[in-house]
Amino acid sequence: MRRGSRTVLFADEELAEQVMAAIEQALPEGQYPFQIEVAEASDGQLDVRVWNNQGIHVAMASSLIRTQSDGKSDTVAVAINTMNRALELARWLWLHQRRRRNA
Repeated sequence: MRRGSRTVLFADEELAEQVMAAIEQALPEGQYPFQIEVAEASDGQLDVRVWNNQGIHVAMASSLIRTQSDGKSDTVAVAINTMNRALELARWLWLHQRRRRNA
């Protein structure tokens, strides 16, 4: 079974651990054999990359990270949302690629 890896690149180590835990719960490596990287961008967004070893590579920027009224950031939710969108596109590209090869 192919597996993917997960990487989270944040300056805040605690936030990085929260994002990684959410990724591991939402997107188990065995079920989603794509490499996934989430990194803080300097403009208040997240950069998400999803790729595999078969030539599929999707890069996507998130919406702006906002601080909620209770002082907490919505970083984890934004990371998961953006990753899901990128992964959905990567899976579509992968399936399209397979269909073309089998045609």
